[in-house]
Amino acid sequence: YGEAFFRLHVPLSNKIAPLISTLEIGNEPWGDIGIEGYQAVIKGIIEAYKAYYGNEPLLTLSSAAFQAHQPKHVWKCRECNYPSGDYVAKMLDEEIYSHLHELNIHPYSFLIGTTKLIESPESEASDFSHAQSMFAYRRRIGRPDMKISATEFGWDSNTVGEVAQAAYTLRNILLMARMGFHRC
Repeated sequence: YGEAFFRLHVPLSNKIAPLISTLEIGNEPWGDIGIEGYQAVIKGIIEAYKAYYGNEPLLTLSSAAFQAHQPKHVWKCRECNYPSGDYVAKMLDEEIYSHLHELNIHPYSFLIGTTKLIESPESEASDFSHAQSMFAYRRRIGRPDMKISATEFGWDSNTVGEVAQAAYTLRNILLMARMGFHRC
């Protein structure tokens, strides 16, 4: 499957303008798939990537969205007996890190400890403040070259209103640029 994906979407014959430049391997795989399941998927994609591209990689490989501020955070899948999680150090290992170019997070601005998207991105009560922990984690693993990206963030306009949603989104993008996000 992986090699077929690469041949179709990022063929070696199209080095100038590939259809995509980054592959996020998984989105939020913390529930039913588990740690071992996610590692099997990402390692399979990495093997297909190496087999197809060899020494000519055209595509940036990115992790699924994880967090780096709650090491004991565990998700239990509904009908399984294995743990999962969204803590980056539990979900990725050294073999995976050696092939990744980017870590991904979803820095929503939840009121800390809730699922309410009501806080501005600058608020100390916002879960967005934890985004810095991924940059610290990148330093701890010795990968200053690894990019940090955000592929999801936002506010519900029904909760904060359209004007606040637009203002928060713009301010959030500016904050992420200042923090050093690769893209958002």
